[in-house]
Amino acid sequence: MPPSKVKHPRLPSPSAERLQLARKPTSTDADPFLYQSILSEHHDNADGKPEKTVLYLAYGSNLSIEKFRGDRGINPLSQVNVYVPALRLTFDLAGIPYLEPCFSGTQYRTKKKDTNNAYETTERYRDVVDEKATIDTLEDIDLESGNQEHGGYRKDQWHKPLIGVVYEVTLTDYAHIIATEGGGNGYVDIVTECFPFPGADDDNEYNPSDPTPDVPSGNPFMAQTLLSPPRSAYGPNSHVVRPDSSYAQPSARYLKLITDGAEELSFP
Repeated sequence: MPPSKVKHPRLPSPSAERLQLARKPTSTDADPFLYQSILSEHHDNADGKPEKTVLYLAYGSNLSIEKFRGDRGINPLSQVNVYVPALRLTFDLAGIPYLEPCFSGTQYRTKKKDTNNAYETTERYRDVVDEKATIDTLEDIDLESGNQEHGGYRKDQWHKPLIGVVYEVTLTDYAHIIATEGGGNGYVDIVTECFPFPGADDDNEYNPSDPTPDVPSGNPFMAQTLLSPPRSAYGPNSHVVRPDSSYAQPSARYLKLITDGAEELSFP
């Protein structure tokens, strides 16, 4: 008989005080060199004091509770679902031939002004494509229209913020996450702005059937996460990043981790 799966109960949301701390530029959550400082220091709670924590944005296969909290052994203290308008989900990290064609990552998006409205100027987002990429067909994708010069591709049609879950983890767990994800080698560790789902830190109510906003409202906070490395950082025959981020399809197994996680977390 196969062993039964361990149940991982949903965690409470970070406290209002913890989210407020993550809005300060001096917090660990906003420190762009956090991982490097952890490597150079020894963090433990031998003195009996609670270990410091950091907010970490998980996406892709790490949405799966069984994978993130079970297989990887991460023990978060709290969690909150978020919109991340500055990032988009990609499948541009090279995988394992014949097993996993590609792995998920993120790339930056950037704001642009919407001047079509005669009454007000609003900000929208569009994708940023690596200017030094060697593939001619990699053009800027207009996220408002979902169109691309060469006809577009359905994997590039999502024109709204990245959706993920932010976990509050100890610095020890954070160092383990970055090390096992290949931070500084496969991925680049960064700080990004996250907007909590309605109801996380206000009186609004979240409904999964509600549409995802183009530009989230509310009070954002900062969290650490991982970015795919730019294609220009590697040669044209690199085995780290795929030359065309829209070409490979993730395996059914990998996609199931993402969709199962999204369902567990009550994503839209």
